[in-house]
Amino acid sequence: MRFVTEGQNEMDKMTTEIESLTKAKCCLERALAEIENLIYIAQECLYYREKRQGIDQCHDDVENSLILVSIYRLEPRSRVLTFDPKPDP
Repeated sequence: MRFVTEGQNEMDKMTTEIESLTKAKCCLERALAEIENLIYIAQECLYYREKRQGIDQCHDDVENSLILVSIYRLEPRSRVLTFDPKPDP
């Protein structure tokens, strides 16, 4: 009888753990979707900046930041999650 109770307790713990992991997975998927949306917007901004002509064309800190964001899109997911736009000097 004791083994049955221990087994049930372990099953309850595992069920709770699986539910927690499922919730965490959903939160991470939403965060990733938001990040990918922001990266898409950054790429669109770069595209429109590249279409500028003459004196309207500029290469500034904003463009460099947009390029960095676009580059991180090509990196593995682990790099995207650790992205720091202002690295320490």
